[in-house]
Amino acid sequence: MSLALSGCQCGVSEELPEEDAGVVDGGRPPRRDAGVDPVDVPDASWPTLYASEPCGEDIFPGADGGQWMKVDGGFRMGICIKLSTLTAEVTLDGQPETKPVITRFTGGGYESELTRAPDQHGNLQVKVMRGRYDILRHQPGGVWPYFEGFIEHGFCDMTKDQDRRFDARSHLVRGAVRFGGLPFVPNAFPQDVWFNAYGSPPWQMSMVTSNGGSYELRMLEGLFGIFISTPATSLYGTELREFSLTPGAAMNLVQDTEFDVDIPTSVLEAEITMDGQPLPDARVGSDYKLRFTKPGETTSSVFSHQEGGVSRVSALVPKATYGVTLDFEGAPNRTYPSSIFGKQIQGGVDLRNDVSLSIDFLTKPIEGGILIDGRPPLPNPAYNFQLFMYSMANSTQTGAYNLYEVPMESASFELKAFPGLYFVALGLDEGLSPNLAGGFYVVDRFFEHYGASTMAINIDTARVNGKISIDGQPPVPGRRVGQFVFRNRALEGQWSWFYASVVPGDDGAFEVRLPRGEYEVFFSIDNETYPTYASGRLQVAARLSLQEDSEFNLDYRTVEVSGPLRVGGETVRDTLGTPEVGLRLQRQQDFQIYEWNFNGGQDTYVLRVPEGSYAVDFVVRENAIDGVAWGNAPMGLKLNMVPTLGEPFMNFVR
Repeated sequence: MSLALSGCQCGVSEELPEEDAGVVDGGRPPRRDAGVDPVDVPDASWPTLYASEPCGEDIFPGADGGQWMKVDGGFRMGICIKLSTLTAEVTLDGQPETKPVITRFTGGGYESELTRAPDQHGNLQVKVMRGRYDILRHQPGGVWPYFEGFIEHGFCDMTKDQDRRFDARSHLVRGAVRFGGLPFVPNAFPQDVWFNAYGSPPWQMSMVTSNGGSYELRMLEGLFGIFISTPATSLYGTELREFSLTPGAAMNLVQDTEFDVDIPTSVLEAEITMDGQPLPDARVGSDYKLRFTKPGETTSSVFSHQEGGVSRVSALVPKATYGVTLDFEGAPNRTYPSSIFGKQIQGGVDLRNDVSLSIDFLTKPIEGGILIDGRPPLPNPAYNFQLFMYSMANSTQTGAYNLYEVPMESASFELKAFPGLYFVALGLDEGLSPNLAGGFYVVDRFFEHYGASTMAINIDTARVNGKISIDGQPPVPGRRVGQFVFRNRALEGQWSWFYASVVPGDDGAFEVRLPRGEYEVFFSIDNETYPTYASGRLQVAARLSLQEDSEFNLDYRTVEVSGPLRVGGETVRDTLGTPEVGLRLQRQQDFQIYEWNFNGGQDTYVLRVPEGSYAVDFVVRENAIDGVAWGNAPMGLKLNMVPTLGEPFMNFVR
């Protein structure tokens, strides 16, 4: 095993020359059969662009350079995180800001923020992990009670302390709110006037409850387009989600402004049935909604909520041309879908004027049944099996998602589905059969259903029996050690995934039952049972053949790294009762993320992680350290814990 430290986060170390046949001064030792020795990074060349710094002899005595040393079975490495201080003078509308301000530091794939109130003079201090941040932002605290939005201040080099000035100006926006000539119905939660604005500043949001058909709120100064969101209770059954109030234009807010919201509407009269019957009235309140999407847009901004049990419905819709689809939320039953998402009603509906339309969704029957190892599942009316059917788009229909939740009164079923070509999957769990792994079993990738159809679901299973050990030691008996994930590698079942928690016996024995196939197997350790271990998904078998019962033994091997841990030169205090800090390790070999947690109140740490090459971010949890922004930042080093050094890090991606 070896430990490599580099100042470059995604390339070859600039400080270390390539190895040669001997030991070059300041360079790498030669390779040996057991790998390479740890690589020294002198203090003088330690990277100063990132969060970590050498711990020093006073914190980590005996370590060359104050950072690491090799010991039997692993490494000792000091984790010392350097903090830099941002001092800001914060004003709002020309006055010192005294309400809590959010300061956010954003880099490439990492971010930290802190909410803190300036003092009575508007002075603010924020400590953050050392690094270079692409964008510094702040959110003023006193704009409006229900306000969010950031002002950007450009690049911020927090490799050293910085002084900044945060100035913000806001203005009053008020006016009337009407929908189809009718005033908004006030609503307190969520508020019925909810403005999202995009432009300069990039985004802001301000909300208020209307009063007598009028509103008043404050927003940051700038040039932006405004979009409104309003619940259905305020618009007579119609919901708006980020509906544009300034299409093709923008508001230039430089002073208090009158801005009336008056959305003209048309009436849609519709008769909607399924096999000649109204959609079921299965829930309290609305059962389905009509979704309206403008041409060229990918998301819907208008929704009409309707109750089932009646076929004729009406809706107030803002004047425009829309494609109209149906979303339905029902209840488990043995015939129709319990949920429908995105079922097309009609495209190109011109609602610049009142419109009437009628549609009857015709279905075709599907008869089928479920057999597991040749036996039907036992009846259990309290259990609902789930069948997922996604209809593929064609020249006349958009794709739609249908979920059947079928009470297990018997293993046979008679369903009704819309004609189409479907991708079909069955949800698996122990409700279908004892000890069955959970997950999704692909029934048919191309199920043609244009007339009466049959669907026989025959699942043959196999058992994986084995023993698991953790670093050569028996696992904690009777507790969850981790989780297996099985991905079917066969072409016909490549979207089948299964998962099973591992709760072994005293000798580490476990058993997993799942459909037969060829599987790629992953394991993630439970870091509540093993708190010193970093948890992430590790491939433990590239191909496991389960055409019959098989034996699979796993010794989950890791490398131990331990040493002192300091943030800002101090021991992390126990302030939360849960982990205060941690590490985020990205493994080069498969780009999987491993999370490791550390409880404060200790001077030293122990970390165990599988062999591999890792880029390491340090993580501070929210409210863990007073005055320190919480989030993650790159430490500027890589852990190279592999038997041989392997390829350089030239192709590494964070």
